[in-house]
Amino acid sequence: MTLVNRRLALSGLFSAIALIVHTTLLRGTPAERVTSPSVQDIQQSLRFTPDRMAHYHVPGLSLACIHNGTVEWTQAFGVARVGGEPVAPETLFQASSIGMPVTAVAVLRLVEQGKLNLDVDVSHYLRSWKLPTNRFTEEKKVTLRELLSHTAGVTVHGFEGYAAGKPVPTLVQVLNGERPANSATVTIDFVPGTKFRYAGGDYAIIQQILIDVTGEPFPELMEEEVLQPLHMVHNTFQQPIPEKLRHLIAMPYDEDGNAIEGGRTPTPRWP
Repeated sequence: MTLVNRRLALSGLFSAIALIVHTTLLRGTPAERVTSPSVQDIQQSLRFTPDRMAHYHVPGLSLACIHNGTVEWTQAFGVARVGGEPVAPETLFQASSIGMPVTAVAVLRLVEQGKLNLDVDVSHYLRSWKLPTNRFTEEKKVTLRELLSHTAGVTVHGFEGYAAGKPVPTLVQVLNGERPANSATVTIDFVPGTKFRYAGGDYAIIQQILIDVTGEPFPELMEEEVLQPLHMVHNTFQQPIPEKLRHLIAMPYDEDGNAIEGGRTPTPRWP
């Protein structure tokens, strides 16, 4: 996860890391390949990381290796801000779409509690906003299972966020594409369940469902259902960041390595 505002650069960087790990997994004979690489093997493969960080103007990042549900190791690289303190395992980075699987955990917790069903029409749950109906939703209703898996036909690939000090829209304004939202209306443009297409709009709808079903603000709900039970004490969905965590925030930078004015760019969804 990173607060550095470098989606393409970081995508390339982490893809390269994934490739190195994947290559490590494929070493040896076929019989040996079923064995996971050692922690030492993977850490050895990450020696290239500082060079790639310099190439992409990424001042700092933090990595964690999770194996069989356990954090095997964490490793920090670079600094939280140019000329500042080193990145530590506790440094806060803006997670962006990594918040999607975390949000999915909250959904499944509510499914376990009988408050949600993965396979019913999501309009059954929406109160503060209604999913626009059209010929696609008339042919097939949208379900939570489809929203979670990006197969619901939802539009709006991603959300850019909003500069510090600028107006931030409500979630309903984002869903409707109303000012001050800087994104289009979230709607359905193919028959739900017929194909996969990544869309941040899926999880904007899910967030509204969680709010409407529980009656709780999204950050508090995520804290209760996911972060606290998993002891994720250095994580938050609060915006702005709580005072007690602000000293841990890393500075975001643009593609040229320049600090983003005002720091992190808030969004009306996950951080």
